[in-house]
Amino acid sequence: MSGRIAALDLHPCLLLVLAVVEQSRQSRSGLDRQSPHLGIDNVEIHAMSVSARSAKLTAFSTISKAIEKTWGAGPVSAADIEAQSAWLISAWDSLVSVRPEFGRLSTLARTETRRTSIAGSSVTIHALLAAMSTMYLDGLDPSEEFPKLAKQPEEELDFFDLENPIWEESGVVSTSLATGRLGVNGSLPARRGAAKQIADRLDITVPNVG
Repeated sequence: MSGRIAALDLHPCLLLVLAVVEQSRQSRSGLDRQSPHLGIDNVEIHAMSVSARSAKLTAFSTISKAIEKTWGAGPVSAADIEAQSAWLISAWDSLVSVRPEFGRLSTLARTETRRTSIAGSSVTIHALLAAMSTMYLDGLDPSEEFPKLAKQPEEELDFFDLENPIWEESGVVSTSLATGRLGVNGSLPARRGAAKQIADRLDITVPNVG
């Protein structure tokens, strides 16, 4: 971890998020072995949310809140933060290898994903980080767990498809009275609904999502 980050007097979970983004940023210049998926090219750091027209996956604040609320490992030392941030980046690589929507996309591809899928929404970021917390604590290999999120041959709809009925049943999506279209909810019950569905799919137990 850089001395600049280590010297900050911040909550350990926020330090963990900063380390993830910092290491991901460094990977662009070949200074680090880490992943580009959670670097500043794909994470919005100047606003609390991402614009509907942005190609970026999510906002720094979303990842920060998700880790603060769901990450159970509780980093204490600089060494903990270094090890856990490296693990998280590797786990995210494993996720993207199965679900490219959680990596870097073109603006056109990101817009289409937002139109048809809940993948990449704030509720799925919270749910997946909760799942990763369980994987980390239980010693599970993300590269073996995340393939369960791929569309299976017998499935008519993709797991993350906006029209998959499990999401409406779980309160994750609802129909707008104004437009008549399905949209993702950002509420606490929606985050918990998404976490339960993803945990069931992965056959794991996740911490209570806040």
